[in-house]
Amino acid sequence: MKQLMVISRFSPVSLKINEMSMMLDPADLARWSRGAALIQNAMPYLTPAEREFLISGVLPSEWDTLWSDALEDELDKPRD
Repeated sequence: MKQLMVISRFSPVSLKINEMSMMLDPADLARWSRGAALIQNAMPYLTPAEREFLISGVLPSEWDTLWSDALEDELDKPRD
């Protein structure tokens, strides 16, 4: 049965411990954590951003910043 859980993960982007609240079934989390199922099969009811957070610890806002910075770097490169 799904319940509201606060998940904490380390982000390699911000080097901080991030938290995200999500509704999930602890049994599904356990199946995925022990490698018995792919995350998208164990918890298809989570959003892609929630699943990515469980995998990487990176928040959607961090991805936005990361990709925004990468795009700026790319646009700043001299063109041949």
